[in-house]
Amino acid sequence: MSKKFGLLLFAVTVLSLLGHLFLYPSLPDVIPIHWGVSGQADGFGPKYMDLILAAIPLGMLLLFWVIPKIDPRRGNYQKHQGVYTGFIALMTLFLIGVSWAAAAIGMGIPLSIDRIICFLLGAVFLITGNYMPRIQSNFTFGIRTPWTIENETVWKKTHRLGGFGFCLGGILFLIAAVISHPVARILPVAFLILMTVSIYVYSYVLFRRLAK
Repeated sequence: MSKKFGLLLFAVTVLSLLGHLFLYPSLPDVIPIHWGVSGQADGFGPKYMDLILAAIPLGMLLLFWVIPKIDPRRGNYQKHQGVYTGFIALMTLFLIGVSWAAAAIGMGIPLSIDRIICFLLGAVFLITGNYMPRIQSNFTFGIRTPWTIENETVWKKTHRLGGFGFCLGGILFLIAAVISHPVARILPVAFLILMTVSIYVYSYVLFRRLAK
């Protein structure tokens, strides 16, 4: 990630946090912090939870900045720098979007947070899946199983499959953002669980096949 782009994302996260601090006195003492599949709030907490949610993007941004410096295969980050930078931007904007949606609902603005989250997740998965095959082998970013870490060929083929799965999962999340039905919310989550298990098994089977 370039220094200028990193500073830009840092400024965006700080401004978002300052905005939450400015609106903090206007929040009620108890705010919704969890929503069920139907989109209805089913968990509540003190309003300082809004500040914690608002600080998460900044904390994640700092973590993303540290990761390439401590990864044993840090040199490979230069080979997929564009993908990694794009992923950081997507995740930062996603977390900021969620924090503001939650704050708006806490202030009484009628928003469908389940649709908002589904839409944001759909965009993240779809864009990330499209570029996933370009991710180079490392220990912290990408699909990391014992067999992808061990074998470069397994890494590449697993990420090609994972990229397809992420794109399909993103489409399902986008559909769930449009269709207001509990099944539409459960389907992409169920698919991601199935995809995770399938990719894990695929990387093992492929590793064993190449070992022979």
